[in-house]
Amino acid sequence: MKTSTDGLLSYASKLSGFCVCFLAIFLLTACSKAEQPKPEAEIQLNAVVPPQLSIDAVRFDTTGLTGVESAPNTKRWTSGRALEVSLRCIEVPPDIPCSLSNKEGIRDYFRRCAIQGGGGLVEADVIKIGQVPCAKTIVKVPQQPSGTAYVGSITIPLAQGSYVIRVQSVETGITGMRESAILHNLTASGKVTISEGGVLQNWERDPYDPKIKGDDLVLRNQSEDERYDKLFPTHPLTRVRVALKAILRTIKLDKSVLMAPPFLGP
Repeated sequence: MKTSTDGLLSYASKLSGFCVCFLAIFLLTACSKAEQPKPEAEIQLNAVVPPQLSIDAVRFDTTGLTGVESAPNTKRWTSGRALEVSLRCIEVPPDIPCSLSNKEGIRDYFRRCAIQGGGGLVEADVIKIGQVPCAKTIVKVPQQPSGTAYVGSITIPLAQGSYVIRVQSVETGITGMRESAILHNLTASGKVTISEGGVLQNWERDPYDPKIKGDDLVLRNQSEDERYDKLFPTHPLTRVRVALKAILRTIKLDKSVLMAPPFLGP
């Protein structure tokens, strides 16, 4: 079984463009293009220069986690093999193709990024932190030879850059127990059936668009519904959801973030 970081290196390497900034795990590289500086003569003397982004402007409770990295634009923590958490400050303007008011567009964007990295979308939503619109996502990434990694993200886009909080957990040991247990119950109740060709019916689907199908796609399955989390408290998806909720309960944004020019789209 690969470690959580090694198991996701291939996922990060498959991503391209701005998807790397927002969905890769600990190898984020910004590819959005910042505006070229204007000649000094064109700069208005009374222009207001936005404050530089600071990694310390976003804080949340890390009780139970051990810090393993603290750099100017990156902080990272771990609870051993169960969970890894990171905070990154990306000092280039976001290249998200729509404003966060376009929830369907946001979901489509993160879905494409997940597919591009060989994964699939579990959930994506638009939330607010202190009136700042943010994106909260969870993607799944199949691991080799077995198991699944789950990556949760809270993306705080601003006009001049972004903060990205990431939580990841990977199945270890005996894998697939949650899926097997829920699948057994749903087939026994007739809610999931098996076709003559041996294909499961009503087991997997895109969380927001039932028209999205394909044998080569990684789709969310019914066992990944949040209502089953309490039955599997140590499952990596449960760990990611619990960690994201804890972060959102305790997160504090500095005034420099709250007052920063917002991201309004391309």
